[in-house]
Amino acid sequence: MRRLVILFLFVIVGVVELSAQRPQYKRHEWDDNRKLDTLTSLEKKEGCVIMLDKRIIETFFDDAGNGQSAVVNYSTRHMIIRLNTDYSIEYYNKVYIPMTNVLELVEFKARFISKDGKIHEMDNKNVKDVENYDNNGPYKIYALEGIEIGGEVEYIYTVRKIFRSFGTENYRSAFNYRKIELDIYSPKHIKYDAKCYNGLPEIKAPDDYDNDDKRLLSMEATNVEGYEDEMYSAANASYPRVEFKFAYNTSVSRSTRLNTWDDAAETFHAVVYTYSPNEKRMAEMLYKKMDIDIATGKVERIRKIESYVKSHFTIRPDAEGANFETVAGIIKSSLASETGIVRLYAALFEAADIKIEIVLTSDRFEKQFDGDFDSWTYLQYFLIYFPQTDNFLAPTDQFSRYGFVPGELCNQDGLFIKRIELGGVSSGSGS
Repeated sequence: MRRLVILFLFVIVGVVELSAQRPQYKRHEWDDNRKLDTLTSLEKKEGCVIMLDKRIIETFFDDAGNGQSAVVNYSTRHMIIRLNTDYSIEYYNKVYIPMTNVLELVEFKARFISKDGKIHEMDNKNVKDVENYDNNGPYKIYALEGIEIGGEVEYIYTVRKIFRSFGTENYRSAFNYRKIELDIYSPKHIKYDAKCYNGLPEIKAPDDYDNDDKRLLSMEATNVEGYEDEMYSAANASYPRVEFKFAYNTSVSRSTRLNTWDDAAETFHAVVYTYSPNEKRMAEMLYKKMDIDIATGKVERIRKIESYVKSHFTIRPDAEGANFETVAGIIKSSLASETGIVRLYAALFEAADIKIEIVLTSDRFEKQFDGDFDSWTYLQYFLIYFPQTDNFLAPTDQFSRYGFVPGELCNQDGLFIKRIELGGVSSGSGS
């Protein structure tokens, strides 16, 4: 199933002096005269050692012309990898750059330092564009030629991305890291919060950082152990990672936290339950077409509605627009987006007088849901909870049925969104 992430972006307010701003990636360069690092006795026994994994993430106001600015994210990655075996050469003879939500590749350069210290600059034109690499979206893949055992591959790339309020940095490797560095920059009036998992040290604002224009959150780790995936294990969820989010806009308020679980509940409530009187009428007509006896118990009604929907409608993860997201469009086309099918279920259960709560959670094999850190990156998959029967339904999974939801969504927390009616106005309450 394709991951579902709906991101609600708050307007960023603040006076930006574009002429005084300079993206942080322009201040980061490799050492032109760098020599090979000396390995420890343990590192010499490793097939490969990641000497440095340096990442820079910056929220930045680009000049959009006519005195206007556009908020974007710049993301930089600087890698140095020591190659001790043929396997490591095969593993690192290409650089894979994910291009999802990327506006442009700003910079790419690579070089190889041989075991005798000679520096070989790589040709950055040897690139292949792949629309959907391994079902993970578009990638640019650069081939690195002439690399040998005993040397070090080094590369730096920067991408300019569509701004997002939330992000995750994963450190997934079968090889050990000697050093990991992560810097998150933002304009002075934008404050990020971040949390580290699975052995990484705390990320925080450095005491010695003093800049009138920017904020910084920084994390540094040394000697981080990598490991191979094991079949049936929650390998990805066990790798080190950092979650970060846009938490405060101090030009508006220093104390009001943004993008909270309550904000998420209101946002998804509006997405799911905002349907027109015509949509409601069509859902009631569809429910009558199912010919479910009024005396039928709740569980049986739930099962019949689910069976009908999963037998008559197909979910297309790439579908967008009214034909796939409105009740009328779905009934007409028999096709739905993931959000659209949840809206259809909600309208049908309302017609059947069955109370539900929308639930959003994550794949526990990818990352365990952390209710203590309100990052919307955890809101990946929909479930429907029935408080009257204390059971669940997976609306977007064709092969599961009521009471038997996919195992990767079980045994963890999720955001439960209860619909509340007050004075004829509907709102969402999250817990």
